[in-house]
Amino acid sequence: MTATIISICNQKGGVGKTTATVNLGKNLAGMNKRVLLVDNDPQWGNLSLVLFGDEKPAEILSTPHSVGSASTLFLYFEEFEGAPYRFSDNIDVFGADRALANVSTMDSGDACEFFSNNIHKFVDQYDYILIDCPPTLGNLQVSAFYASHGYIIPTHLENLSIGGLENLIKDAEKVARRRKSELELLGVVVNSVQGKLNIAGEPRVQLQKVFYRQLQDQFGDKIFNTKITHSAKVSESHAMLESIFEYDPNSQQSQQYLKLTKELLDRCGESAHA
Repeated sequence: MTATIISICNQKGGVGKTTATVNLGKNLAGMNKRVLLVDNDPQWGNLSLVLFGDEKPAEILSTPHSVGSASTLFLYFEEFEGAPYRFSDNIDVFGADRALANVSTMDSGDACEFFSNNIHKFVDQYDYILIDCPPTLGNLQVSAFYASHGYIIPTHLENLSIGGLENLIKDAEKVARRRKSELELLGVVVNSVQGKLNIAGEPRVQLQKVFYRQLQDQFGDKIFNTKITHSAKVSESHAMLESIFEYDPNSQQSQQYLKLTKELLDRCGESAHA
């Protein structure tokens, strides 16, 4: 079996892309899936920060002449011969720092080709490869689309978050046409819902309910059934360098992310088995 490569993306920042990447990745690993996490966002290297804190291992940092390292930057080099960093038994990582922003000045064709070719060198080693993407289009996002089989869009129920989703999907479709591939929208994750959900699994807060109905009209059954409600515990788990399940396995958000992970497996044609 070869890996399913998934980009986790939204052109708006702060909507939970990294949170989704970490929690889905660690849950998949807990279900005996082999997972590669790729930090493809140079702004803060958020995925690397959530996994490692301030003490990032040298292998994931971008230093001159370290082409054999586990830095995502070097996946954009034609001559890359490195390997990811072993984070845990079932999780490996390509990490990032701000030097990854240099990819924005590369030729777009080279960036896409080199990144995709290098990512695909690892497909026989994993069940899932999750790419945490930046909140901009550009070479980094396009390269992730170019390498991926599918993508997931986390979003908040607010106008600025929802408004750009149609453009993001159009960009993905352009990449799919150019690559002559079937880049599939695996689903939209409704994240950080305020308050409790009603019996139908919808937001209770009126304004969020309005935005949710707009999202339903636009995406229909592409919306994941599982919604993630807002809780400070999610931010606390990041501070502790843990997934929400590791931090508080009995929390609502922990159970929601487990359900979301199982729903993702189902959409990818798999089942969860611990």
